[in-house]
Amino acid sequence: MTTNFFSRIGEIRLTKTRFFGFLIAVCAIAVSLTSCSDDLDVQQSYPFTVEVMPYADKIAKGQTVELRFEIKPEGNYANTLYTIRYF
Repeated sequence: MTTNFFSRIGEIRLTKTRFFGFLIAVCAIAVSLTSCSDDLDVQQSYPFTVEVMPYADKIAKGQTVELRFEIKPEGNYANTLYTIRYF
C-alpha cells in the first residue's frame, strides 16, 4: 500500500490553486508556531510637576485659606488619572 502512495506522488498536478493553498497553509503554521513574548510593558508612574498658586504670607489661627494646586504632566498620556490626597 505504501508503494502505491509513493508512486502516485508524481501524478499529482501542481496547479496555482494548490500551490497558493499550500503556501497559505505553510505561512499559517509558521505564524502559529512562532513564540510570543508574555512580557507586558506597563507604565505605572508618569512624570509630572505640582504647581502651587500663591497664598497669603500670614495666616491667623482658625482662618480659612484656599490652596490651589495644579498638576502639570510632562507628556501627553491618554486616560491617565492624577489624584491629590490630603490629610
